[in-house]
Amino acid sequence: MLHDTPTTGFYTDCAIKITCSDPENVAVGRPIQNSNAILVNYDGPCYGTFAPSAANAFSLLGYDERSCQNPQSWCMVHFVGLGASKKGGDMPQFNYQGKQVRWVGNYTGSFGVINDGLFYEQPFLEAVRDLNLGGTFLDIGSNVGTHAVYFGLFCAERVIGFEPVERWRRHAQMNVDANGLSDRVEILPDGLADTEAAIPFDIAGPGTLLQCRRLDDVLPDLSGVTFVKMDIEGCEPRALRGGREFFLRNSPVIAAEVLGSPDELSAAAESIGYRLTGHIFPSTPGSPMYELRANNHSR
Repeated sequence: MLHDTPTTGFYTDCAIKITCSDPENVAVGRPIQNSNAILVNYDGPCYGTFAPSAANAFSLLGYDERSCQNPQSWCMVHFVGLGASKKGGDMPQFNYQGKQVRWVGNYTGSFGVINDGLFYEQPFLEAVRDLNLGGTFLDIGSNVGTHAVYFGLFCAERVIGFEPVERWRRHAQMNVDANGLSDRVEILPDGLADTEAAIPFDIAGPGTLLQCRRLDDVLPDLSGVTFVKMDIEGCEPRALRGGREFFLRNSPVIAAEVLGSPDELSAAAESIGYRLTGHIFPSTPGSPMYELRANNHSR
């Protein structure tokens, strides 16, 4: 017989622990090690009450549920939060512009400003807010969702984020949900380039390959987009070229990171009917965010 044990809270990672009274008779898909228990990483939601049915979890992990139907044996499926703050514990939060902002997990390095009551790259975000654009924003390179959350709370009616690194995307989704934005902010799993390809991305770990597509293929009909942020570690020119029809249709303001010379970004912008305006948003040192506008827009 199968038994569920739900876990409630917000975590950056979680796992499924299966404990069985008769492990030798359970392992149809994969053997259960360590006598009678197994701990398996779980890529499903790790926030709220995360406990899909034990039967579904068994199937997801490659086990045969039928082996636990014998009333003389049992299996307990327990969902375990790992390595992050739980709601009601040390979950960072602060008040900004009259709204309580909540974050899931622990933040260090450049993200450590969150612990001081600030948004990561807050001067950039406030400069974008002051454009008063409204409409739909794209957050290309969402990472853990700090910009998507800000845009959803203070700038846009709708936000579409792109984050192909699974663990970052999962974290971003938790931050979106923690701030009650799941109805207006979505995080897509696609990387963006000028062709469908697997692109090396060792920043996320040696040997990491990101599955990338053209923006024109991902959002072939979307209109009403007023602003696009691109921070994708040097792939911005390729993402621009892969979205030519999208940018012609929407003419959004673009803020794109440049690592090194802006010449390649400028050439890519020209190929889609855009130009660098000469304005640089408040940026992290060494990673300037250049403003791009369509040639048919004045500034």
